[in-house]
Amino acid sequence: EPPAPGMCSLSEWQSAQGNLDAATLLPLLGQLIDAVRALQRRGMQGLLLNPRQILLNEHGALMLLPELAAVLPGVPRQRLPVDAFPLAPELRGAGEVDGRADQFAVAALVYWLLCGQWPEAARVATSAASRYVPLARLIESVPAGWDGVLARALAPQATQRYEALSELQFNLQQLFERDTETRVAPGWRGRWWRFWRYF
Repeated sequence: EPPAPGMCSLSEWQSAQGNLDAATLLPLLGQLIDAVRALQRRGMQGLLLNPRQILLNEHGALMLLPELAAVLPGVPRQRLPVDAFPLAPELRGAGEVDGRADQFAVAALVYWLLCGQWPEAARVATSAASRYVPLARLIESVPAGWDGVLARALAPQATQRYEALSELQFNLQQLFERDTETRVAPGWRGRWWRFWRYF
């Protein structure tokens, strides 16, 4: 299906919007993960999720235009450009590739959308010594626990990541809801206390 008129790339959209907050990001993440999992069910893994190949319309509906993938049905493993990003480390070598490479790429996009920078492990000039830089050092507000979730999904070794992409989405969503409740609860307790003081 060709893209509809008026759609823009995620790269263009992020440039116009600036860094996203968690509440804005999560609906986009859900759409992106649905699109990636649909391609995985067709046998495609190790996707190149370049922001220029992810389109959005004015209502926030997302379309993924897969350009390249390391694993395609019925053909030998494809070599992706070494200067492409975001790529999981195993896609830059000859190691085995599975859906955890896509988990890495999705997590890298989340990191980029939140702070405007790519995580160290996703950059072209990376090394075995690269470390996860917490978002809490780069932006003012990030839900409690998100750094731990993203650090795991961005682990250089695929075996250290989540088993499934859905775990990444579930954990980010749960932590966001818990963080929101924590921020709201003190205000409600204070209002209830002021109310009951008069009785």
